[in-house]
Order: sequence, then C-alpha cells, then structure tokens
Amino acid sequence: MRDVAVNDRNERSRVKSNARACALLLGISSVGIAAAAVEAAAQENKAMELPPVSVQVSDKAKGNNGKKTKTAKKGSGKATASRAKLSGENASVAAAASAAPTSDVPGIPQPDAQGDIGYRATKSSSSTKTDTPLRNVPQSVSVVTDKQIRDQASQSIGDVIKYVPGIEVHHGEGNRDQVSIRGQVASTADFFVNGVRDDAQIFRDLYNTERLEILKGPAALAFGRGGAGGIVNRITKQADWDTHNEATVEFGSFDHRRVTTDFDKAISPGFAARVTSMYEDSGSYRDHVDLERWGVNPTFAFKPWKRTTVILDYEHFEDHRTADRGIPSERPAGFLGTVGPSPASASTFFGNPDDSFVNAVVDRTSATVEHTTDFGLKIRNVTQYANYNKIYQNIYPGGAYDPTTGLVPLLAYNNINNRENLFNQTDFIHKFSDGWTRHTLLAGAEFGLQHSFNFRHSGQFDISNINGQCAAFGPGNSLPNGTCFVSFTNPTIYSPPVSFATPTTHNRVTANAESFYVQDQWEIGRYLEIVGGVRHDTFGTSVTNLSPGSPSSGTFSQDDSFYSPRAGIIVKPTDSLSLYVSYSVTNLPASGDQFGSVTNATKDLAPERYVNKEVGLKWDITPVLAFTTAFYEVDRTNIRFAQQDGTFIQTGKSEVDGVEVTLTGYVTDRWQVAAGYGHQTGELTSATSATLPAGTPLPLLPSDTISLWNRYQVTRDWAAGVGVVHHTDVYASLQPETNLVKLLAYTTVDAALYYQINDHVRAQFNAINIFNENYIASAGSNDNLIPGATRTFYVSLTSSF
Repeated sequence: MRDVAVNDRNERSRVKSNARACALLLGISSVGIAAAAVEAAAQENKAMELPPVSVQVSDKAKGNNGKKTKTAKKGSGKATASRAKLSGENASVAAAASAAPTSDVPGIPQPDAQGDIGYRATKSSSSTKTDTPLRNVPQSVSVVTDKQIRDQASQSIGDVIKYVPGIEVHHGEGNRDQVSIRGQVASTADFFVNGVRDDAQIFRDLYNTERLEILKGPAALAFGRGGAGGIVNRITKQADWDTHNEATVEFGSFDHRRVTTDFDKAISPGFAARVTSMYEDSGSYRDHVDLERWGVNPTFAFKPWKRTTVILDYEHFEDHRTADRGIPSERPAGFLGTVGPSPASASTFFGNPDDSFVNAVVDRTSATVEHTTDFGLKIRNVTQYANYNKIYQNIYPGGAYDPTTGLVPLLAYNNINNRENLFNQTDFIHKFSDGWTRHTLLAGAEFGLQHSFNFRHSGQFDISNINGQCAAFGPGNSLPNGTCFVSFTNPTIYSPPVSFATPTTHNRVTANAESFYVQDQWEIGRYLEIVGGVRHDTFGTSVTNLSPGSPSSGTFSQDDSFYSPRAGIIVKPTDSLSLYVSYSVTNLPASGDQFGSVTNATKDLAPERYVNKEVGLKWDITPVLAFTTAFYEVDRTNIRFAQQDGTFIQTGKSEVDGVEVTLTGYVTDRWQVAAGYGHQTGELTSATSATLPAGTPLPLLPSDTISLWNRYQVTRDWAAGVGVVHHTDVYASLQPETNLVKLLAYTTVDAALYYQINDHVRAQFNAINIFNENYIASAGSNDNLIPGATRTFYVSLTSSF
C-alpha cells in the first residue's frame, strides 16, 4: 500500500505539471467545437429565422446589471418569450421587477429561468418533486441562488452554508464535504445533485452550480434513506436555450488563482448546448496546504418532439489537495471538565504535509427525458451513472496536546475509497381539478445499484529512523506502539518514514435499492392545502471482508424494508401568507451511509429512525422579499448501544428542538438581504453507551447563530456588500462529561465591492474575515479542529460576451 501511496504522489506531481494545460486545452477545445457547431447551425437555419424582435435581456444573460436591450433571434427569443408567460408566483414578481427604478440604479431584474430574482427564490422542486412555490412547501427550505453564491465569492458548500441557519460544517477528516443539519451529523447521505444521490466522500466545487437547495428536516419521500436532518441538493447549470457566454479570472490571498467559464447557446430551436469549466491552483491560510482542481461539464438539450425534452449531462472533475486534519485540543493527563480549543496558531500544520494528500477523480453522466402528454400527464425519467475514485493519506494529530509534557502524538493511515453509482428515477405528475378542489398527484419509482471498494491501512513510524523529527516514540496512553510524539512548538515533520501494516479495512460492498412513492398536493379552495404521501424502500447490502485472518472475514448481508411517510397542512389566509404544520420521517439502515458497518453483530439491527415535527410560517412581504420562520423537533431513535458481550441493543435516543427565521430578497430596489437566525438545543434522551448517558449534549449544535448578508446598489455601476456571522459555543464531538472540548463563540465580518466597468466587463473585490477573528470553524473530533480562515482577499474580473 505504501508503494501505491508513493506512486500516487509521483502521479500527482506529473498531473500538477500538466493539469493546467490539459484543463485549458479541454475547455478551449470544447468551446471551439461548440462555437463551430453554433456557426454551422446558424448558417443552416438562417432562412428559417423569424424577423428580429427587440426584447429586454435578463440580468443573468447580460451580466451588466440589466442596463440594455438587445436584438434576439428566434432561438433565444423563444426562451425569453417562454419566461414572459409567467403565472401565479412569478407574475407578481415580474410585476414588481418592472416597476420604475430610481433614476441612478438599474432596478430589480426580471426572474431568471429558475424563477430566482437576485437572492430571492420563488419555487423549488426538491422537497415535493414537483415545481412548487416555496410558500406552498410545508418544510423549511433554504435556496441559495447563483447570484448570492457569486456575490459572496463562494466556491464550496462550506462557504455557502455559513450564511444558512440550521446547518453546520463538519470537519470531514479534512478530505470531504460533511455537514450537520439540525444536529444530525452524517457523512455522505446528505448530498444530491439534480435530485439524484451523490453519496461519495469528496469535495464539491460550485463552478457549475445554478443554485443550492438545502432542505431542513427528514425528506425521505423525495430522496430516500439517509438525510437524517435534511439534505443538500446541487442544481447544476444546463443548456436552456438561452445565450450566455462568460469567463472569470480570480486572484487572491495565499496564492489563490482560479479561472471559470460558462458558454451557453441555443444552436437551433430544437438543440442547445452549454459548457462550464474551471481550473484552480491555490494555497491556504494553513501552512504547507495547497489544492489543485479542475472540471468540465458539457450539457446538451434536445426537443425531438413538441412536448419532449432530452438533456444529456457529463462532468469530469479532479481534486488534488493536502489532507489537513487540523490542530489538537489541549487536555492535560487526567483532565476533568470542559476546555476551549488548542492555543495553536491558525496556520500551524500538525503532521507531515508531504505525506498527507487527497486525490479524487469523478466522472458523472446523466440523461433526463421529460414528456408531457396531450392530457397533461408529465413523465420524467432520470438515469445517472457516477464513478468516484479516491485515495487519501493522513499523518495527523492523534491525541491531545499535553502541556505537562509539551508533546502531541501523531498517527497515520491511508485509504482507498472507490464507488460506482447507477440510479434511475421515473416520476409521473398529473394536475387536475374535480370542481372545488385541485390536485397535483405524484407517483414514482427509483432503482439504485452501488458498488464500493474500501482499503485502509494504519501506519507506524519507523523507530530506527527518527532523524530528530520525533521527540519520543511509544504507546502513549492508549496509542499504538510506533506513535511519533512531536513538540507542540514544532509539530510539522518530514520524516521518519511510515510503514503501513495489515489493513484495518479491506472490503467490497454491493448495495441495491428499490423505492416506490406516491404523493398528493390537494388544494381545497384557496385557503387550504394538504400534502401527504408515503415512500417504501427495500434496501439490501452485501459486504465481503477481504482481510485475511480477520475474525469478521467473510460475506455479511443485510436487508431492510421500511416506509417513510410525510404529511403537511397549509393554511393560506391571504395570497402572500401561509401557515403550515408538518410531519416527516426518514430511515438510515444499520449499514450506515458507507455500508461497511455490516457485521455478524449488526446485520439484524433495525434502521435508525428520524422523525421531524414542524410548525412554520412563510410570508411574502412583497413579491421580491420573503420572510419565513419554523419551529421544529427532530427525534432520533434506534441508536445502537454496545453490550459487554459484543452484541447491540437499540435503545439510544436523541432530541433536537429549534427555531429558524430567515429574510431574503429586495428590501428596496437598491438593497438586497439574506438574513438568518437559528436557535437549537439538543441532547441524548437515552444512553447510547456506558459513558454517554441521557443528557449528554450533541456536538456541532450552536445554541444560537446569526447571519446577515447585505448588498447595496450605490450607483448604477457601483455596489457594496457586507456580512456578519455569529456563532455561540459548540462541543467538538459526542463525548462523556469528563472529556468535553468546546469550540468558543465567534463573530466574523465579510465585505465586498462590485464595479460594472462597461456593458461586458465587471470587477469584484471580496474580503473574508476582515477583522481577522481567531476562531475554530469546525471539528471532526476533540483533536481534529479546523481553524477558521484568517483575513483573506479575492479580486475577480468577469467578461460577458
């Protein structure tokens, strides 16, 4: 395995020298091919075009704050015309946007193809699997639009969610996205792309993201197993018969360098193409940490028949970076009580950065076919295949810093984590009226097949080759022999070498899923709506332990079958106000979201069950400004409790209670806000081990969070942004009262300036943590704490053409 790791590092060096050229060549080639096709198609279809018509181009299409009109031909005009046919939700938004602006500002733009207007989203299909106004969804849903993502210079899911209440970043061992939603920490079962499971241990980039939809509370009817506290669904940019060509170059602190492109074109009335791409080569505020990643995502849309649309989507993405497990806490031997985080500097790297790396390669392709019959039945089928190949290695702080000795122990491991996913979803949606009531009826099925390969080694340092890098070797508390102890004041090492012995994990996993669901959105007059449905999942896993001589070697299978209901009642006293009460359930099989925990002792355990009860209010103060609030309770049951004989009972329980408040949209035609407040409490209500009794607080659950992002249009060309984020204390992990580590409260301030240089070029400046607050942003354990970013600056230049 060591040879594999070394060879992989050599391969990474080769990739690092060539990836920039490959990414740029691939992007340029794709653009060139698309441009040639555009020109050929334009010549071929010229005789068929209608006379030009003058239309108002959306802010998204122009990239110039909505300043001018342009002549559109039939291809793009068709898309614009379809947007003009707004009804219900977007009609009032469009009316508000068309109001005469103040003389020296561009005013509120028209809704884009998603129905988004600036930071304000009006609808979503994630929660109900139907295109539903957010006001009629009986669940807390936070939609972060492309406009907000760009204004805040967000490039990762972690960047985005710091301004969303109810969701926290988890450390993820420094090698993957991981979140905690409403106090429920999960690894990969929370992530989806275009509504399809994206459950791999990877980092995701937002270069091709149109919007990020975050559902709070279990949402199994739409998404199936997992997603215990909610889900994160990326909606990607796809060909849409619009015209949009854009390139952005960005530079910043710590050698940050990034290029993104987005080329979108209606080639003919029946064919459209879009190519998004990115390349980044950056350092970090953390010493010796860097990343290099690139991706390209072409999509093609066809209209073979009048009521049929086909979208083909392919993405290749690579992410190569230093694996960073962060800094340890400070806990003297025999310590008892609660302490704050380590006094280590935010930039100090603990371990060996040269031997700590993450290499991930993703290939994802999908085909979506949508057809509407003559009698109004919409049929949608999505097939997606994804291949995730990943290897990572960590040399990291494996225990606390003990101030009595001045030493920190280091541990090592490496891991291969590969996965193949194949999913197929089919939805049937029919809207009809039976007189005084209206129905939106959904019936559908999902089938999934997943293959995984996991291979993990623990490492030992070579005691015979200390080279002055380790202050001491030895077991150290419960740590294994060969552990390297380093000085707290000099914890970055480059030797001695590490040997990797018998694997601790070596398995192959096959998972099969079959799901069927039905839902009705039943409108009774104009004042009342009932949403109800149920999903049935049959889920089976087969784990083959390949470790020779292991007492758990062999093949173990687990089969689960469960129902996940949802119900909601919405009362609408006025057209702009709704009050709702809802109940939803999700299940997580005992195999976990990585499936490898199936053993002879666990194969008969029932799934963990999560129940969300929620009461909320959604009020469109104006058509472009929305206020929401929700009170909720999430109950988790069937948590396993280990017995002395090695068996388990499922008596563990936990409960989270909270409230969320958001305000999003245009306060005036100059001023946009995205504001949120969350208050949560959570604890175990029944013991989950001998050392974790009832009353143990849940980790990564701040009692209060406040976030406020503002953008103000000062003049037609100048705008400014400022944001504030405040978090109260949280505990780093689920630990006994004698071993608690607390991440202390913090407040950070961000700012931005925007300048429209001309009709086609705009500049942007972002400052992150401008007062250089020293804080811990997240944790994966008591001794893997990630310091928040120090003061950081980004400057970008975007050309639209």
